[in-house]
Amino acid sequence: MKKLKEKIDNKTFELFSKYRTIIMGFATIMIIIFHFTDDKRIYKYGFEGLTFLFNRLVSSGGVDVFLMVSGLGLYYSWKKNNNYKEFLTKRLKRIIITYLIIAIPSIIFKNLYILDKTWIDIIKDLSFVTLITEGNTWYWYIFFISICYVIFPYFFDIIESKKDNLEIEQYLMNIFTFTTVVALLLTHYANPLFGNINIMVLRLPMFIFGIYIGKLSYNKEKISNKWIFFLIIAMALVPLRIYDRIMLNRYIVSMINISMVFILIQILELLEKKKININFIKKIFEFFGKYSLELYLTHVTIRSFFLNLGWPTYRLRYEILMVICSIVVSLIVNYLTKKIVGLIEKKNSKKVTKNKNVGSHKKKKSMAV
Repeated sequence: MKKLKEKIDNKTFELFSKYRTIIMGFATIMIIIFHFTDDKRIYKYGFEGLTFLFNRLVSSGGVDVFLMVSGLGLYYSWKKNNNYKEFLTKRLKRIIITYLIIAIPSIIFKNLYILDKTWIDIIKDLSFVTLITEGNTWYWYIFFISICYVIFPYFFDIIESKKDNLEIEQYLMNIFTFTTVVALLLTHYANPLFGNINIMVLRLPMFIFGIYIGKLSYNKEKISNKWIFFLIIAMALVPLRIYDRIMLNRYIVSMINISMVFILIQILELLEKKKININFIKKIFEFFGKYSLELYLTHVTIRSFFLNLGWPTYRLRYEILMVICSIVVSLIVNYLTKKIVGLIEKKNSKKVTKNKNVGSHKKKKSMAV
């Protein structure tokens, strides 16, 4: 334990930023594997052994890692440029365009040709109305991360205003407690609503925790031995995963996955120090990290269509085919998103230039008079 403490004390939280893309790739792969194991659980096909353990312990915690790393990345971005309009426009533009490229054809096809629904249902799905009213979580992450972008500066300011890390950690505990109380109240007084939105409500603390990690990383603070205690607690909570309680399970899974990330970056740094070449593995993680948004959206979409077409993704051959299709479509979506964003920026740039020229012309005319 003493040697472990000495090794950790020599590391800083900057490792989270250094390996950010790899962490995102790791989270993406974990989500894909989780959905594979969850299909096995739903259809009662080979849900045992490692499949069962992965589904119970790792579960959907890759999303919690997404949110943590998003909070970290936003902290760095805000430090560079805290213009709220530019900050929000840049992020929402990319995420909404990517979402619409995938969601519009998918939701139209699914509603009209598979579910035999109407255009009103399509609009409700696209605008996330059915997420709140019916628990349609197909693209819930887009809705939630967009809200996180909007509220980020508020939590950034609070975290920055605290005099030390202990105050921040106390604040995070307050957030955790508040979220739990809200969840309990919803369970008691609006259980159907809670069933629809718990996938988001219980994950807000993880995004705010990510902002804190961003601060620690930005300031290059050392990873102290108290984080070993965090790992021990996470492991100690594992037996409680057997209980079918949404709140308890969400928190335990979050801690387990964050612990896995903590261990991952330590291993990567150790291998780099030992000069052990793992570039091929890193490239795979970096690829999945670079296209994490597109891969996540295409994966959940194609998975749904495969199941509807009778191509069960609980069978490995269909799972592999689905992943290959997701990668191909993700690359296409990424290309189209860049093109559309580029056209929008070019149009805005021309508008700004035109306005400047008009202003300059008026100023010259005024001076002439």
